Amino acid sequence: RNRGGGAYMSGNSFIARCLIDHNRLSLSESSSCGGGVYKASAAILSSCVIANNEAHHGGGVMCDTGTTIRNCTVAENKANTSGGGIYAYQFNNGTTARNCIFALNHDSDSSSATAPECYGKLGKFSYNLLGTAAGTAGSNCKLGDPKFANTQSGDWRLGPDSPAIDAGTVIDSDLLDF
Repeated sequence: RNRGGGAYMSGNSFIARCLIDHNRLSLSESSSCGGGVYKASAAILSSCVIANNEAHHGGGVMCDTGTTIRNCTVAENKANTSGGGIYAYQFNNGTTARNCIFALNHDSDSSSATAPECYGKLGKFSYNLLGTAAGTAGSNCKLGDPKFANTQSGDWRLGPDSPAIDAGTVIDSDLLDF
């Protein structure tokens, strides 16, 4: 399988409150995408940490039309070409990324304004923190070091001086208990 090393989502699928960590797809195979998660249409990824994953495209996440990523941390992922954090395939066609942190990701393509954190046409992209990017995209997004507690030990909590603290917005559906 060359898509979705940690999870393959399609249709009306939903993943919440998960750690998707240390998955590796072939970096040399051009069809390998979504080292952590491959998301096809109508999928929702909520309150997850996607970290230390690798693929040719979209080291952390490869997403297609109509997907939603909310309240997630996508960090320290690697793509051999584009989208160390997220590769947004047709991202401008109904896909949302909101209240997320995209930081410390790596790729070899720096042509995107937000590379290596996010690659593609960023549509509904708001209240996100981009850690290492040439510029910000979307509304109410910030650029800066998220100041994680201790990434070496897998502690992705925010430090007390993180610019991401209280920088997001309330999303009603996230108030429900899973």
